[in-house]
Amino acid sequence: MDEKKLLEKAQLENYDEREEYIKLKSYKISWSIVSFIIIGLTIFKYFHGNFSTDFIILMGAQLTSAAFYTYKNVSNKKYYLITGISGVITLICGIFVLLSQYYNF
Repeated sequence: MDEKKLLEKAQLENYDEREEYIKLKSYKISWSIVSFIIIGLTIFKYFHGNFSTDFIILMGAQLTSAAFYTYKNVSNKKYYLITGISGVITLICGIFVLLSQYYNF
């Protein structure tokens, strides 16, 4: 296949290599952030006990960071912004639930 046919085929399939690259990079960055959060929560759980709420925080952090990074680089996709905002809400709720297990609010 020549270059022109490949380009036409990619356009017909609505495949965007740049968007795929950005998604992949966003997941790598978000999992790096999640790793730091896991370390922090592990230390926190060591000193205060063992609760399962930290999984909500981990999922919220990963979802939020991936969605916002992707939205920043592919700005014509508004659902990444909506996903990021939903992730922030989940993250905040998870943190409040986690802290309410340790402290009386």
